[in-house]
Amino acid sequence: RIYAAASRQQKRLDVLYRLVFNLIYTGNRNRDVASLLDTIKAILNKYFPQDRGLYAKFFFLRGCREYFLGHYPESISLFRESIRMASGTTLRWTYRAAFHRYLALAYQGIYDFRRMEEELKKALSLAIGAEAPPYQYAWDLHELSILYISYLGLQKKGIEYGLKALEAYKSAPSPNPDMIIQMTTTIGLYYQIGFDLTQANQYFTQAENLIVQNKHKNIFLLKNLYSNIGGWSIGL
Repeated sequence: RIYAAASRQQKRLDVLYRLVFNLIYTGNRNRDVASLLDTIKAILNKYFPQDRGLYAKFFFLRGCREYFLGHYPESISLFRESIRMASGTTLRWTYRAAFHRYLALAYQGIYDFRRMEEELKKALSLAIGAEAPPYQYAWDLHELSILYISYLGLQKKGIEYGLKALEAYKSAPSPNPDMIIQMTTTIGLYYQIGFDLTQANQYFTQAENLIVQNKHKNIFLLKNLYSNIGGWSIGL
């Protein structure tokens, strides 16, 4: 009976974790989420008091709530606690990587870009260590490229990681053309920032060709992407 009850609560927790994360991500971060977090905590305390992996996910959810509310120091403490709790457990690498990714974003919120870099690299290392397909960590590579270009002024490193991100994402089973267009355009902008207009034009042209090939319909996105680029032949 005890095992059956714990099994039921485990399934309930899985549903609650997904629900709370989706609520937080879509903007509902107040009463409903606070009540659901209390419910999760009560289940953990009663049925899984020694399960560090489940508590790690709980602290992560709390950290996400604080992060999206703009409470960066509080979210940093909670994300660090989730990482600490996950240590020594069998929690999947995808969760561990997410803990580091969101901690990186929280550090970005307080302009601590070196620690942001450290956490993104830890997320990337977890994915590589788990031998995950490259497209699963393309986001980490892309964020590192933005960090190097926009915040640390390391253009060569930014381009290096931007190219790695593009190739990694292209290896996805069914890559989204929007993302490929965006990443290609971003690399063009990186070269433009460094006044390498020949290389910049090559990537802008690749992006333009992709738009034509895919008969792109997201005009608002495209106008936004190309707002800093002159001399385009395509009619938007």
